[in-house]
Amino acid sequence: MNKLILAFAAMLALALDLQAQAPIKEIEVYDSARGLVFSNNGYRLSKGEVKNLLKTNTEAYERFRGVDKTRAITSVMAGTGGFIVGYSLGMHISGKEPNWNLAGVGAGLCLLTVPFTIKYNKEVKAAVKLYNEGLETAWVKPNQKEYILSSATNGLGLLLSF
Repeated sequence: MNKLILAFAAMLALALDLQAQAPIKEIEVYDSARGLVFSNNGYRLSKGEVKNLLKTNTEAYERFRGVDKTRAITSVMAGTGGFIVGYSLGMHISGKEPNWNLAGVGAGLCLLTVPFTIKYNKEVKAAVKLYNEGLETAWVKPNQKEYILSSATNGLGLLLSF
């Protein structure tokens, strides 16, 4: 009876894809119309979730955190510029005399944020790439399993290494 249970357990171990730990998947970054989109294992991640994942790699985390501060300033500048341009256009549509100099300042603020946004996108992608490269050295790939059937002093033995 014990041999039957042992044989069944051996067949089950060989049939199933066993892992001691679920491997951490890479973070994927791609551009969309609304900015950068992060995903991990098919699930969309927020910027805060990415920041938490990057904490395991200090170099990638510091790089991400450094550009995150400039992103906040850039967002305020773009919002202010957009409001000024929108206000001036609203005045013009309503038939009132808009201050076009003020609209020009708003457009200038919006245009000023473009290089900062490009730099932010490049740095965030570089931080995520750094994180993903660190995963390859820290985790074993899931397909590196080895089954060895060998003889032992009391009979045959099955060695499963992963």
